[in-house]
Amino acid sequence: FQICRGLGYLIGLCLFLFYENWVIIFLLGELIALMFLFATTNILKEPYKITARFFSTTNDLLQLLMSNTISNILNYLDRLIILPILGAEKVAIYYSVSILGKMTLVVLSPMMGVALSYLVRIKSITKKVFRLFVISAILAGIFTFGITNYITPYFLYYFYPNISGKAGTISTIAVAGTSIGIIATILYPVLLRFSDMKWQTIIQIVFGIIYIVSGILLMKQYGLKGFCMGVLLSNTIRLFLMIAIGELTIKNKIKA
Repeated sequence: FQICRGLGYLIGLCLFLFYENWVIIFLLGELIALMFLFATTNILKEPYKITARFFSTTNDLLQLLMSNTISNILNYLDRLIILPILGAEKVAIYYSVSILGKMTLVVLSPMMGVALSYLVRIKSITKKVFRLFVISAILAGIFTFGITNYITPYFLYYFYPNISGKAGTISTIAVAGTSIGIIATILYPVLLRFSDMKWQTIIQIVFGIIYIVSGILLMKQYGLKGFCMGVLLSNTIRLFLMIAIGELTIKNKIKA
């Protein structure tokens, strides 16, 4: 599925060179992915009827839709928060220092979808296995932080020379915040599979509130560095919430 989507993006990119319309890139990517689903599943042959699982599935769908909507809004909210307070230049600086981490998140998202498809086959999970997932995710986050933090200054120097000298100390804080977000992204399929769907929405709401409030308050006090600190704080709290909910879910299932 993801290979077909990527192939569609590549074809769209080639057509973009001739028609100069960026919409073609995403349209072809999603269209080819949709055609792949139609060709490899029975979705078009499935009868349209309400089953015993209709209402519970609809509820889970709405919870997941709300969670993903909040997540997508927050992904682009940083520039809307920074712009009116610090100006367009600071938006450009923050975007440039965080772009590598965000690119990693974009790459990880479809991979986590594949991971979830395998996790569905697992009926239950033990504390030991869950903690192994957590440790693995943390190690991956630390590795990503080390690589990204090392590459970012060179990346800025070659691609954003006008900004590289202005990034200063915010680069490390921004990369740390994104790296913790990567750890949460890796753990997300595990939580999605074994925890109640309502927790997805609760986590995103709590994360969003802390992200906005801490980002604005710290930014007014410390400038762009303060906003990066707010992102780091909100991502850290979200990660701890995910781990705590995972532990609680496993504990309750063991008691049951």
